[in-house]
Amino acid sequence: SVYAPTAYEDPTKLPVVANARNALENAIMTKSGGFFVVPAFLEEWVSIPESVKQLSTFLYVCYGGGPLAKKAGEALVSAGV
Repeated sequence: SVYAPTAYEDPTKLPVVANARNALENAIMTKSGGFFVVPAFLEEWVSIPESVKQLSTFLYVCYGGGPLAKKAGEALVSAGV
């Protein structure tokens, strides 16, 4: 499991919620070939050069669930994502 259950050790702990930071970290850690995310994550990562560099290593990056800002999409494509 990418996000291990936290309740095994402490039943009062809340479950891990995916966010832009831990989603990218876990995709890299698990050596994923591709990545499917919500547009908000891409719009956050486009302003972080290291994240864009990491995204460009995937075979594919897809998004769904809503529109992606044209400026963000163009910036990612021009960076090789």
